[in-house]
Amino acid sequence: EIMLEGQTWLSDDLLFKIGEFCPNLKLLNLAGCMQLSSRTIIRIAEGCQLLALVNLSHCTNVSGEAVARLLQNCPQLQVLCLSGLPLDHGGVSTFRTLHSSRRIRALDLSYCAGLTDQSLIAISQYC
Repeated sequence: EIMLEGQTWLSDDLLFKIGEFCPNLKLLNLAGCMQLSSRTIIRIAEGCQLLALVNLSHCTNVSGEAVARLLQNCPQLQVLCLSGLPLDHGGVSTFRTLHSSRRIRALDLSYCAGLTDQSLIAISQYC
């Protein structure tokens, strides 16, 4: 379990190490880590495949592609917090990854200003 919520000073390079050295990690809270990038989330998705809860709220540099990698590589993921991420309708295509396994039990999309009616319909089809 790693809880680093609000640690805006943490560098992306330091956070990248989580994906390298924490393969048994199950809970990861990086909410508000403003320097966090998609590159690091993709590395974490590759190296921490046992994740069950991930909070990326207000990590505005994280793309829909990076979220898709989490969904693809972490089959035990049940709780995903994406509040405040810049997910628009294109980013919602990320949730097609969920179609094969409806394992997500909680999905937080609060304050994702780019969401539309079409986005929510797409999400409801895949969650």
